[in-house]
Amino acid sequence: METMANEKELTLKDIFNIIKKGWVRIIVYILVAALIASAVLVTIYTSNKQVEYTTNVRFNNSNLASGVSEWGTDFDYSSIVKSVEVVNAALAECGYEGEMSDELSKWVTKNIKVVANEERNDLGEIIVNNGNLNIVLKKSNELRLTDSDYKAIVDEIARQSIIYIRNKYSYKIDFANVSSLDYTSTNYVKVYEILYKEYVQLNNILDSILSIDSSFRSTQTKQSFQDIKNRINFVSSDINSLVSYFTQNAVKNTENQREDEVSYVDRKVAEYTVQIDNLESSITKLGTIIDSSKPVIVAGENVVQFGLSSEDYYDLIKQYKAMQEELIQLKTEKQTWETLQVSYSGVIITEASKQALVKAMISDIQIELSSIYDDMSVGVEEYNKEALLINDIKIEIPAQKISQSVLSASIIIILEFVIIVLAAIVAMVVTNSKMKAKGSDNEGVNNK
Repeated sequence: METMANEKELTLKDIFNIIKKGWVRIIVYILVAALIASAVLVTIYTSNKQVEYTTNVRFNNSNLASGVSEWGTDFDYSSIVKSVEVVNAALAECGYEGEMSDELSKWVTKNIKVVANEERNDLGEIIVNNGNLNIVLKKSNELRLTDSDYKAIVDEIARQSIIYIRNKYSYKIDFANVSSLDYTSTNYVKVYEILYKEYVQLNNILDSILSIDSSFRSTQTKQSFQDIKNRINFVSSDINSLVSYFTQNAVKNTENQREDEVSYVDRKVAEYTVQIDNLESSITKLGTIIDSSKPVIVAGENVVQFGLSSEDYYDLIKQYKAMQEELIQLKTEKQTWETLQVSYSGVIITEASKQALVKAMISDIQIELSSIYDDMSVGVEEYNKEALLINDIKIEIPAQKISQSVLSASIIIILEFVIIVLAAIVAMVVTNSKMKAKGSDNEGVNNK
C-alpha cells in the first residue's frame, strides 16, 4: 500500500508545492542552462556564418528575362556573368593587375553564383516580363579583401555583364545619310546615276535590317521595314523606265519617241488611279469600323467600350487620318500627271517636251525616295532604341553584404527555449526527489 502511494501520479497541487519549495533551485538551473546554451548556440551561429555580397540586375524585357535575345538567340546569362572575359574586365576596372588579378579571376569565376528569381503575382503566376538576376559572391577567408573590395567587384561584374549583353545581343542600324544628294544637274544621265546610288543605299540598308528582323513595325509610321522594301521595289521599276527612256531616245525616231512618252504618262495616270481607288476603298472600310466602335460610356472611373479597346480605337483614328492625308497627296500627284497627259495628246514631241518628261520622271522618283528616307529615318530611330537594349537591363540594387548562418535565429530561439524547459523539468525532478527523501526521513523518525 505504501509503495502504491509513493507511485501515484503528480497532481497540479503537487507540482505547485514542488515549485513553491524548490523555486530557488529551479531558477538557478534555468539560469545556468540558459547561459551555457546561449554560449554554445551563439558560438555555433557566429562560427558558421556565411558572408555573401550580392547585387540585383533587372531585365525589363520578356525575351531577356527568359534567356532569349531580341533576335531570338538563346543565351545563358549565368555563363556570361561567370565568363573570364566579364570577370577580368570587372577586375581591371576595380584596379587589380598582374598576379593578383589572375588569382582573383580564378577564384571569382569559380565561386560566383548566379540566381534567376521569378517574381509571382497574387495568383501565383510567373510574371515573365520582370526578371531578376542575383549575382552572389561568398566571402573568402583566404583572400585579404575588405568589404568595399567585395562590393566593388560584385557591382563591376554586374555592370560588365550588362555591357557584354548589350554589345553582343543588341543590333544598331547604321543609317547612311542618303537624302542630301544633288538633283539639280541638267545632265539627266548624271541625275539618274545619283538616284540609282540612293536607291541602292536604301535597298542595302533594308536588306540588312530584314535579315535580322522582319517583324518590326513603327508605331509612328505604322509601316514595317518590309512595307518600305516594297515601296523601294516600285522605285526600282520607275528607275528602269527612266533608263529605258534614255535608251530609246538615242534612236532619232520622233514618232516612236512620242509613243513612248505618251505610253509612260498614261501608265503613270493609270497607276495613280488604281492606288487612289484602293485607298478610298480602305478608308471607307476603316471609317465603318471606327463608327461601329465609337460608342463609349463613361461612368465615374469606369469606361465601357463597345467593340474595340480605347487604345485600339484611337490607333484606328490615327491610321484613318494618315490614310486621308495620303489620299490627298496621291490625288495631287495624279493631277500633275493628268496635266502632262493632256499636254502630250496630239502634240508632236519636241526636245523641250522630252526634257519636261524626263524632269517629271526624275521628280517622281526623287519625291518617293525622299518619302521613303523620311519614313525609314523614323523607323530606324525607333528601332535602334529597342534594339540597343538600353532600357531593358539595369542594376536595380547595388552590391550589399548579407550574412547568413547555418542555424537561423528562429531555430536558435526554439533550441534555447527547449533547453530552458528541460532545465526547469530537471530542477523540479531533483526538488521532488529531495522532498520525497526528506519525507521518508521524517517518517522514520516518527516510527521510532
